[in-house]
Amino acid sequence: MAAVRPLTSSSSGAARRSSRPRTRCSRAAGTPPRESPAQTLDEFRDQLRHIGERLFALLDTDPGLGSVVLLEATSIDEEMTQRVLGLLDTFGALGAAFLQNGVSKGFLRADLDTASVGRALTSLTLPSLFAAIRGEAGPEERTRYVEAMIGLVCDGIGAPPARAG
Repeated sequence: MAAVRPLTSSSSGAARRSSRPRTRCSRAAGTPPRESPAQTLDEFRDQLRHIGERLFALLDTDPGLGSVVLLEATSIDEEMTQRVLGLLDTFGALGAAFLQNGVSKGFLRADLDTASVGRALTSLTLPSLFAAIRGEAGPEERTRYVEAMIGLVCDGIGAPPARAG
C-alpha cells in the first residue's frame, strides 16, 4: 500500500501535505490492521472501547490531525469537503459492518438498521473528539465518554436475553 501524506495546517492556517509519510490512520495509532469479529456482546463492548481509545491515541500522536480534518478541511474547497464527508461515510459503513456481524451472531437485535446506526455511531464520536481538540478531554473524561458511549450503544441495541421456557 502506498504511503499517504496527511494534511497539516501551516502557520497561516492553510492546509498542506505533510512531508512525513504515513500509512493508514489506524496503524499510526497502533491499532492492528484487522480485528477478529466479535462473537459476543462483551467482545463487541471491548471492540468499541478499543476503537474509542485508539481514536484518542491518534489525536495524541498527531494533535493537528483532528483539527485539520474536523475543523479546517471543509473550509479549503468543495473537493476537500467531499473528501471529509466521504471519510465520515466510510466510518459509518465500517460501523455498519461491525453491527451486521453482531446481528448475524445474534447478540444485536435482528431488526437493527445497521446502516443508520453505523452512521449514528460516527456522530457519537464527534463531541469527544472536539473536546480533545480543545484540550478538554483528559484521561478521566476520555474514559467516561468511551464507557458512556458503550453503554448507550450496547444497552440500546443489545438483543434481549433469551427467555426460559
